[in-house]
Amino acid sequence: MKVKIAHCADLHIGAKISGLGHRAAVRSAEIKNAFLNIVDICNKEKVDVLCISGDLFDDVEIINSDIEEIKNACKNADFKIVISPGNHDPFSSDSPYRGAWPENVVIFKNDYLESIEFDDIKVRVFGAAFKGRYENKSLIKNVVAPKDNFINLCVLHGEIVSSNSGKSPYNPIFIEDIEKSGFDYLALGHIHVRSEIYKSGETFYSYCGNTESSGFSDLGEKGIYLGEISKGFCNLKFIKTCKRAYYTKEINVSGLKSDNEIAEKIIDSLIKEFGENYGENIYKIILIGEISDGILIDAQNIKSILEDCVFYCGVEDNTEIEIDTENIDCKNDFRGLFIKKMAKKISEQTTEEEKNVYKKALKIGLISFERDVKYNNDN
Repeated sequence: MKVKIAHCADLHIGAKISGLGHRAAVRSAEIKNAFLNIVDICNKEKVDVLCISGDLFDDVEIINSDIEEIKNACKNADFKIVISPGNHDPFSSDSPYRGAWPENVVIFKNDYLESIEFDDIKVRVFGAAFKGRYENKSLIKNVVAPKDNFINLCVLHGEIVSSNSGKSPYNPIFIEDIEKSGFDYLALGHIHVRSEIYKSGETFYSYCGNTESSGFSDLGEKGIYLGEISKGFCNLKFIKTCKRAYYTKEINVSGLKSDNEIAEKIIDSLIKEFGENYGENIYKIILIGEISDGILIDAQNIKSILEDCVFYCGVEDNTEIEIDTENIDCKNDFRGLFIKKMAKKISEQTTEEEKNVYKKALKIGLISFERDVKYNNDN
């Protein structure tokens, strides 16, 4: 007998988005809509159980309209939903999980592992809740699933730790405890980077990662695991659910002469890597390479050009000034003397880190000869 499940975690509905300017409100709505998308996918795939491994919400303080929208989506689901609250959305006195939820939703409310049985599909699901922001004890320790004809799932928010350290304020989980548990599948949440499907003893386990990124700390495509579980069998596939992904890209712009040329190269590079839908993503573009003396890069201008083509991007200018060493002694004006002194300083440094400090100083100084220097992450 097999059960078809979906595994998601760390949706962080209600998260405050920063750094995207006027796009922040759109991004917040997309994070919430990711859950509606997941429900649609699960309905179409005829999933039996959706496992939500914590941090469905970003905080306990969630506006009522968002909570009601999530409840309505759950009500329209043709499957069972099991939730283990995490450190962002603990089952506390002001938890969004209090009050009435649809009958097909099971929310674990205690800070110890317990289980519920679904007799119609012969599935037993274990779970536990964070009661606050931290959980220093292991919620899986000394728990062993019954050996019967039920498929044993466990839905849990926590952090796998090594035997050497053994500590985490987020439900420390040891591999040896996973091995002893006898679960058929352990659906984990808390770590935003998707893992492979691992196996310890007879237990398959994984982190599915988050479903939508909220910043450049979570790069790449996001989604859920979906597939079939049975005794000694696990066939889960990654399903992309994110509306758009975050990427950090270095672009070498050596030899280019203008902001428009640089923008064109960036767009060509993005199309080559991401295809025609490159504009859906969110980028941090880091410009590298050597630019000829006298060419001024305006990162804000490049950013404005790119935002006609992509949802959002930031531009960081990490280029270096190309020094004309053959003709440097011919430049005896104040600007030329500055270049010569800085070139000498650069050549005297013994480490790349020290050289880079003086290269950056040279660049800022040369820009200041032409215009006011505005120096931040986008310039």
